[in-house]
Amino acid sequence: MYSRSVCLIGVLSIAVLGGCRSERSASAEKNKVPGDGAGRPATAVNATGGRSPSESGAPASRSPQAPAAVEGPKWECDQSRYDFGTVYAGAIIRHPFEFRNVGHQVLKVLEAKPRCSCSVAENYTRVLKPGETGRIPFRLNTAHKDGFVDEWLAIKTNDPRRPIMTIRLNGVVKTVCRVEVISDAGATSASEIANLVKARGYFGKIKAHDHLKRVLRMTNQTERPLSLTMLPIRPSGSPFKASLREVRPGQTFELTLIGEPPFPPGATNAVITFKTNIVEKPIYTLPLSAYVPPRIEVMPPKIVADRNSTRFKLRHITITNNGKTPFKVTGVAVSSPAFKLAVQRADPAKPNQTVIEVTLPPGAYQPPPYGEVVRIETTDAEKPVIEVFVLPSLTRPPTPRPADKPLKLYPIAMPAG
Repeated sequence: MYSRSVCLIGVLSIAVLGGCRSERSASAEKNKVPGDGAGRPATAVNATGGRSPSESGAPASRSPQAPAAVEGPKWECDQSRYDFGTVYAGAIIRHPFEFRNVGHQVLKVLEAKPRCSCSVAENYTRVLKPGETGRIPFRLNTAHKDGFVDEWLAIKTNDPRRPIMTIRLNGVVKTVCRVEVISDAGATSASEIANLVKARGYFGKIKAHDHLKRVLRMTNQTERPLSLTMLPIRPSGSPFKASLREVRPGQTFELTLIGEPPFPPGATNAVITFKTNIVEKPIYTLPLSAYVPPRIEVMPPKIVADRNSTRFKLRHITITNNGKTPFKVTGVAVSSPAFKLAVQRADPAKPNQTVIEVTLPPGAYQPPPYGEVVRIETTDAEKPVIEVFVLPSLTRPPTPRPADKPLKLYPIAMPAG
């Protein structure tokens, strides 16, 4: 009796074990990964297409957990890019971008900074309570654009997750004519002409008694034959003169520009206006300019320091003697000890230049509204002192210095020789 029971139990155990093995075999067969055809099993692949944790040797990841809700303001904008299509150069593009505060605290728009001076954020919403919607009207002037354009505003907010967002305007700007320089009195080689090919009517730095002559090729960029009628140059009395010749009817024109000296110090600007037969662009303009630098040229005339631009800490002040009377820089000082200044050694190839390195204070630095001052002393009788302000804005002049913050200068060591 005892032996029969033992045998019965043994048979049942074998049956159960066999059933388990069968179920495991069936499961393995169902999930089997095909081999490579050479008898080697393929690597196991997980649901995302990568190797399984056991195959890669990495520990198995835990189930993802939903991130905890973060308190504070939160910027959200459904449309951060607007395509304005195709327009003629000179068109003003305006588009209002809408955004929302989907956070739990007040959202503040601290700044809307354009990439270049062609763009501006017009009167925009600066404070949004939770759930409110605001607008940032973006205006783009396409006057000096050609081809594909992608301009943006960098929006700085107090959103802790995304403190800087961008909104963009893009599209295609076409011009009535493609304008190229084909000859210039100041260019004596093909490489010099190649460097000027896109200069159009911009002559750059010249001398007061220079005689200017340049020929431009104007090629029709429209879909129909082009007619151009040149009007008198503005302003009247400009030292620039121009004449227009049609080379290929309706397609190619040559414009000859003449600049007659003397040119006054500083910038000389003028505009040539053409009437066209293009309904969408009945007036086409071509700007002209030339610059006679002063005897002592300081570039830049002021330094702008923006707390959002923390990468560009090193700036340079270049003093160029464009006159015949030599002078030297004898001293350099700055109104804040947080600045680092150094005078570079003279470059033998540029004996008429002095370069001063200015390193802005570290971190998100922004100067006070009255600015800091870099003072440069020289041996020049007419200009013994040169001052370059470090300001927080390109367009705003420095405010008066407060009485409780008198100007104090910290001189630097000058290089020997």
